[in-house]
Amino acid sequence: MYDDIANHTQNPRPNVIISEPNGPNVYHDIDIDYRGTEVNKENLFKVLLGDTSTGSKVVKGGRTQNVFLYYTGLADEDGEFTMSHPTEGYIKNTEFIEVLKQMSQKNPFYRMFIAFECSHSGMMFEEELPTNMKVIAMTAGATDEDTYGVFCDDPKYKTCLAGLFSYYFSHFLKENDLTKSSIFDLYNYVRRSTKKHHPQLYGQIQAGQMKLRAFLKYNTTKLGIFLVTGISFSIS
Repeated sequence: MYDDIANHTQNPRPNVIISEPNGPNVYHDIDIDYRGTEVNKENLFKVLLGDTSTGSKVVKGGRTQNVFLYYTGLADEDGEFTMSHPTEGYIKNTEFIEVLKQMSQKNPFYRMFIAFECSHSGMMFEEELPTNMKVIAMTAGATDEDTYGVFCDDPKYKTCLAGLFSYYFSHFLKENDLTKSSIFDLYNYVRRSTKKHHPQLYGQIQAGQMKLRAFLKYNTTKLGIFLVTGISFSIS
């Protein structure tokens, strides 16, 4: 994560990040492997491909392992996505999919679940993500949809505390048994709850039957899913 919120001068509660009114401090006791300008396109691709030249953690593949990737960022109508700040590099949908293809060959996995939150997020995967690549992607909205925030009325913060998609995504994980709930269950809940834009599924759709526990095996309150630009990984 870019990590520019907790101790920002405009944060009324230093070293505290919340995603809902009176919510817990989700910044407490989290591990951040890449922050600031380290959150860039080059490092993202290296992490996915298992390239240890980043100097920090990378995805270590294995044909029995599952990979979960959560992305929050910004995008434009031309299908270009930025992870932190435009100076850190835009990501085109075609080059991201190409890296996933390389990853499936050089740094293989059993299944990969990607959650992608930004405006026009469907453009990253629609007509680009192959259905036979063992990757299922859930986006916050369709190709032509903006995304919105929630809990935007607190005058102390002067911003929204979470994105609609991120809030309902993390809420489902916290309130449900991940050994019994599937990606489809999560998707249906988020799609019903996120009324201003419409989450989509892409890729190997049948993987949606898999239980969430196959991808997530840690305290879901630490997902860091807010209006924070960044990336979270989990290897199971």
